[in-house]
Amino acid sequence: SSTTAIPIHSVNGDGSLNTSTSLNIGAQSFSLIIDGNYLYISKFTGISSYSIANPAMITEIGTDITLNNDGTIDNDFESSDIEPYSLVFDPSKKFLYVTGWDSRYIWSFSRNLADGSLSAIPNLIATNANISAIITVKTTNY
Repeated sequence: SSTTAIPIHSVNGDGSLNTSTSLNIGAQSFSLIIDGNYLYISKFTGISSYSIANPAMITEIGTDITLNNDGTIDNDFESSDIEPYSLVFDPSKKFLYVTGWDSRYIWSFSRNLADGSLSAIPNLIATNANISAIITVKTTNY
């Protein structure tokens, strides 16, 4: 697989961009999502989580999470079956949902809003067809 570096720019008050730094994420990425000071990236080898103190100080949170074809989750890239593809927060941003490339599963994670870490929720959803994107909609207060 190829190596990917993501350019990161800070934004000035007038909307112009400052010179970029880059975050080398190793494997090719598919999708990323940012909420405040936390960045989540889906890539060939799993889901990576990062804390963003400023554009020059981006720190990985914990270890990457891998998704397996049987719906299980682990931290061993060598046994990963599924390439995470699409990432989406629920409307409260307390939960992160992930689809896998060429997979019919949706994995669910709770998100610690204080430190950005993810914890698997054991309610794997299996669909009737492979999915590559997901949308969440708020239907009740929680």
